[in-house]
Amino acid sequence: MAHRVEVWASSDIKPAATPTDVQVMQVAATDHQENDQWVEVILNSPLRLEKGEYLFVGIEMAGSHPDVACMLMCLEVDEFADRNYWSNATSAPYSWAKLSTYAIPGNIVLEAYGQVVK
Repeated sequence: MAHRVEVWASSDIKPAATPTDVQVMQVAATDHQENDQWVEVILNSPLRLEKGEYLFVGIEMAGSHPDVACMLMCLEVDEFADRNYWSNATSAPYSWAKLSTYAIPGNIVLEAYGQVVK
């Protein structure tokens, strides 16, 4: 299923309803047809995180059953419950709510790679 990925940085711990300096990447359906497959998205340009900033990744996965995609989650751990948000909006402004609001335990699994810039 095709989906859209939005990446941005902010000094707020909660994602902004209307984030700024957002990088948007489109992921074609053909890029991830198999189950249990990692999807790699390369940013359009480098994103520099300053001290005290957080990285946010928003993923729009619109679809109707059975043509849906799901995020990998660690259900055993709620250590970062304040970092997992959901919005039904397809574009800004987003009305973010914690996943725990919907009684969804655990943490969404995403990985981001970078390097220290001096």
